[in-house]
Amino acid sequence: MSDPTAAPAASTTPNSPPPNKLSKDGSIIDWYKSSPPLEKIPCARNSLLSGLASAVGFGTLRGISGGPLVAANWAFGSFMMVSMGTWWMCWRKFEQEKEQVRLVMEANGRRAQREAEAARRGSVAADSAAPPAS
Repeated sequence: MSDPTAAPAASTTPNSPPPNKLSKDGSIIDWYKSSPPLEKIPCARNSLLSGLASAVGFGTLRGISGGPLVAANWAFGSFMMVSMGTWWMCWRKFEQEKEQVRLVMEANGRRAQREAEAARRGSVAADSAAPPAS
């Protein structure tokens, strides 16, 4: 009899990928599966919502005054421009905040080093200033 605790043997053909690995043939599906979820991409939600709102607005306005193809072109163009613009501004703000945090952390580290150095000098000075015990 076979051991019930043993892992089942994986059946692979010579050209198939291992069972737990995604194939990397460069297809759109592989790109989609390997990309992070939208909620984990900084600034993606706000920029896509802003782009969607502008697409609806411009598409509706151009749809009233022009044909459906003109409206679709304006909707797509406004979606792309507004999404990219708001994402770029948000990303720039995000990077500036990261830089400020880095600067504050460096300043705190330098301050801690100065305080430790001053405490060390203070203890050395206190030891040398103390009269010898007789």
